[in-house]
Amino acid sequence: MSYKEQTNVARELYELRRFAHLLDEAFRIPVIGYRVGLEPILGLIPIVGDVSGFLVSGYLIFRASRLGLPREIISRMVYNAVLDAVIGSIPIVGDLFDFFWKVNKRNVRLVERHFAGRA
Repeated sequence: MSYKEQTNVARELYELRRFAHLLDEAFRIPVIGYRVGLEPILGLIPIVGDVSGFLVSGYLIFRASRLGLPREIISRMVYNAVLDAVIGSIPIVGDLFDFFWKVNKRNVRLVERHFAGRA
């Protein structure tokens, strides 16, 4: 990988990390210190929140796929997002699942591991 390609990948990874942080860990819950983001908060809105969370996760997967990831990693990312959407759509249980699953952080970790193995 050339220096320019490495720089582009590093920039894209930085942006993916920031985006995942906003979606999964942007806010700290006082007293317990647990972090949540916009995605589980939106998920509290029936149907609209779950669909919007899935679409936003899809956008993150699309951005990651432009980095030339293998099909297996993209498939795993899609599986994570679909699992999040399906379980997240179950009232109450799904909302709790959304707060702990943090699908976007998981998917960014998959991308990071791929590029860490290539370094």
